[in-house]
Amino acid sequence: IKLSSGQYKDDFRPIDANCSCWTCKHSTRAFVHHLFKAHEPSAQTLASIHNIQAMMDKMKRLRQQILDDKSSQCALMYIDDLYMSSQKQNSAQAFDSSAFSDKIE
Repeated sequence: IKLSSGQYKDDFRPIDANCSCWTCKHSTRAFVHHLFKAHEPSAQTLASIHNIQAMMDKMKRLRQQILDDKSSQCALMYIDDLYMSSQKQNSAQAFDSSAFSDKIE
């Protein structure tokens, strides 16, 4: 989810109710939204903590599926989906960063 979006301004739920990371246990979507809007570096830190934990949890589930020899087709589809999501996000970031390219030296 994009927490800098205005829809999270008054959303006092954790980023992900099923996540066990520090950010989800101690912060709300509204708080992290505020940090992004205020250009606080801690917004990136909190988002990274959550994203790393979410990725570790996904990889743990995928690893277990492989070890259990269950749904190898499902695992391959998951990897493909992960790759495609990453490509879309990288494209969006490249577009967003181009607006600031004249400020980067």
